[in-house]
Amino acid sequence: MTAITPDPLDRTSDPLDRASDASAAAGDRRTIVELDRRECEQLLAEALVGRIGFNFAGHPVILPVTFRFFDGEIIFRTGKGQKLHAVAADKPVAFEVDKWDAWEHKGWSVLVLGTASEIIDYEDFMEAEELNLQPWADSADQDRWVRITPGKMTGRRLE
Repeated sequence: MTAITPDPLDRTSDPLDRASDASAAAGDRRTIVELDRRECEQLLAEALVGRIGFNFAGHPVILPVTFRFFDGEIIFRTGKGQKLHAVAADKPVAFEVDKWDAWEHKGWSVLVLGTASEIIDYEDFMEAEELNLQPWADSADQDRWVRITPGKMTGRRLE
């Protein structure tokens, strides 16, 4: 039986499987660079999807959300459910956004620790509506807005 060696230029199979094998074989190592707050905010402003992490019923939960980084805060739309329940009492949350290139072994991530709250003030609610942020899921009940006020913000880039 002949062993099959994956072709690192073949992009028809899973890049994550081949990328790590090719990187390890070549001794390819990247440098981790810490990002300052301004760089983190710029990356948040460019991203469209992030993940909110919170505690629900005694368990950690991480869910994807479409969002906008507006006026120094993370804004997303949701309906009744876990996310809204998690922010009802101004509880601490984590928010993460990233972008990775499995072929080049480069990427970045930003982590925000902050407090989430439902937007109930009329003027703030109308500002959120003007962001024209539409959820990807077709759901008529996603009529609530949430803001995450960042406390600690960290980021790293793999170069």
